[in-house]
Amino acid sequence: MNAAQILNRALQLIPVVLGVTLIVFALMHLTPGDPVEVMFAGESGVSEEDLERYRQELGLDLPLPIQYWNFLAGIVRGDLGMSLVQRQPVRDLLLSRMPATIELTAAAILISLIIAVPAGVLAAVHRHSAVDQVGTVGALLGVSMPDFWLGLVLIMLFGVRWGILPISGRIPWGMEPETVTGLYLVDSVLTGNWAAFRASLRHLALPALTLGTSMAALTMRVTRSGMLEVIHQDYITFARAKGLSGTEVVLRHGLRNALSPTVTVVALNIGVLLGGNMIVESVFAWPGLGRLVVESIYNRDYPVVQAAVLVYAMTYVTMNFLADVLYTVLNPRVRF
Repeated sequence: MNAAQILNRALQLIPVVLGVTLIVFALMHLTPGDPVEVMFAGESGVSEEDLERYRQELGLDLPLPIQYWNFLAGIVRGDLGMSLVQRQPVRDLLLSRMPATIELTAAAILISLIIAVPAGVLAAVHRHSAVDQVGTVGALLGVSMPDFWLGLVLIMLFGVRWGILPISGRIPWGMEPETVTGLYLVDSVLTGNWAAFRASLRHLALPALTLGTSMAALTMRVTRSGMLEVIHQDYITFARAKGLSGTEVVLRHGLRNALSPTVTVVALNIGVLLGGNMIVESVFAWPGLGRLVVESIYNRDYPVVQAAVLVYAMTYVTMNFLADVLYTVLNPRVRF
């Protein structure tokens, strides 16, 4: 792997991002409904001339190819446009919602890895045992449960019935820590606001557990399959013949080579969550990017949806690119 190969692979990502933005732009404009009429719905005294004048101000009267070109030109300048509904720069809206999604993503990934990697390794090492059967059944249940259903079950149990954890929002009003990074847990630690830290952690628990459970199920199955492929390789047998302990053989020699498929799954999961898990963020009223997109789709807020999808596409291709690079680190025989 050298710099030229990495640069060549990175350049291949540009057409993918452009293709995604073009498809979403076309689909949004084919969706029935006029965003200007949605904006002024319920307001009296607004004439058709007023609506037409506002369309001209927003550039919605221009041909679609010109509107798309203007969108791409704005991206190059760092200008993602203005929200049609909230009348704010789209870039500011996305940046204000991104920390909540990043925090939820990081927590969900951490939960999934803590559960999945040890469970997958144990299931592979003790193949066909009770441990393996329990792990396989648990993984099947985790993959089969829809996130919105699991989220509602957790809300009913921990929030309504037992009253242990809050069921919506990111933190109680008035307890927000001083903003440093936008990540409440990190900002609470940096500012020494431990009350805000505990409150943020309690609000984060249920949505992170909802996302982390389904991710852990898939990651566990992939880790188990990867371990089963390597534990019977010659170098594993040789390591055991040298007298190394079973734990050292598995963790030092087996796990590293078995993690390649797991890296792909985790990278894709990060792409999904950073893109904004719309369902879970809506169920828990989590003020992240996914919930913003849902609201913008209902309101036909074209600039916000288009910019958010651009973020989604960039996140996906970047995580896949990083996964490919990490592949070459874990297994030097792999090349771009």
